[in-house]
Amino acid sequence: MKVTITDTSGTTIQTTVSDDDTARHFENLPFETDHIVAVTVTSSDAPTED
Repeated sequence: MKVTITDTSGTTIQTTVSDDDTARHFENLPFETDHIVAVTVTSSDAPTED
């Protein structure tokens, strides 16, 4: 799964995770810290934009 994290300055970080538990941890970041504003988790088999 691909995880995209965006902070308050607009910086975007992308990483990949191999399991649902780790993905859920990342999805909770906006609720746990003030400087993370968005987290998007995308299945690795989903089509990507070029």
